[in-house]
Amino acid sequence: MHKVLLHGIDKTKHHKGVSGATDNTFMRFDDNGLPQTGITVEDDSGNVSVSGTLGVTGATTLAGTLGVTGATTLASTLSVKGTTIVGALSLTGASTIVGDIGLTGDSTIVGDIDLTGDSIIVGDIGVTGAVGITGAATVSTTLTVTGSAGFNGATPPTQPSGYTTLTNLSTLRTGDADTLSTAELADIVGTLIEDLKLYGLISA
Repeated sequence: MHKVLLHGIDKTKHHKGVSGATDNTFMRFDDNGLPQTGITVEDDSGNVSVSGTLGVTGATTLAGTLGVTGATTLASTLSVKGTTIVGALSLTGASTIVGDIGLTGDSTIVGDIDLTGDSIIVGDIGVTGAVGITGAATVSTTLTVTGSAGFNGATPPTQPSGYTTLTNLSTLRTGDADTLSTAELADIVGTLIEDLKLYGLISA
């Protein structure tokens, strides 16, 4: 049976004179009974340093902070309970997020993203490619569309142009359909043209 020491190691007391043993160096033994090195226990602190690959079979519980320097590859599902803060998040491939997700700062997503639930994005979001939204969408501030826009399944058309401002135009948006004069009707049409220009649906 093997014992693991979580304190400083004394070569005389714990290794019983095994050749190659030094203070605070945990000895591993191969199949031939020869000592191997690679695990170091720091003085008094209890910290363990591993040089080489660490293989863990079974569940692992970390009671403190996990700091990873370098790339990390997870070959299965990652489940996180609680608040998670990610500096730069890059998703390649299909990603499914069930629940609320809050993004603070810039985020770049390459691939498909399916959001089920409420999503709050604080900051800029840039989307390159087609965006499909199924269900109601609420935009609480200004929405700017660069390029053509199609509604109700219509193919986005090229922006119609050539609508110049009518001369002698008086802004008019109301009237009595039974008593409107031709001049008043022309003012309403001209006002409507100017309004459509403001929204970018048509241009001069």
